[in-house]
Amino acid sequence: MDCPAVCDLGEDLAPVLGVGCDVVAIPSFRDGMVLPGSRMTDLFSVRERRQCVALSKAHGDDEIIHLAARWAGKECVVKAWCAALGDSDFPYAVDGMPWSRIEILDDRRSVPHVVLGDDVAEALVSGLGRRLSAGSGPIAVRWSPSLSHDGNRALAFVVLSACRRVSGPQTRV
Repeated sequence: MDCPAVCDLGEDLAPVLGVGCDVVAIPSFRDGMVLPGSRMTDLFSVRERRQCVALSKAHGDDEIIHLAARWAGKECVVKAWCAALGDSDFPYAVDGMPWSRIEILDDRRSVPHVVLGDDVAEALVSGLGRRLSAGSGPIAVRWSPSLSHDGNRALAFVVLSACRRVSGPQTRV
């Protein structure tokens, strides 16, 4: 997994470009997941599903709880992205959203991170670059997600910010 590029903090393009918040009712989410013929599992990457199974085993709970929190996180990513674009067009139609390429994955410390597929990341940076008139140098996007669940609800909150890139991605160990 790659870490975000190192940014020159004195060169922030915007402290906060967009914020997303979402709440998921776990019972309704569960109903949708187990509905015969449901394709809801396709909304998650193999890595996300694998992590949720491991989390449910480690915590002795249901993997649906962890999937619901990640679903809320994905919704937050899209909301923050839309907010950051302002009046600019969003690159995906509702039916064409690449949900499985917008991943919410935990690192080795169990801290959630947003990981975008290359094509999705390019669409994001391209849209933000036009809006922010980046000028000198590439943009590094920073996502700050938080996930939680309690009782019958899962909650996520995501902050999107950007800065000028001063060095390339580093590999997370």
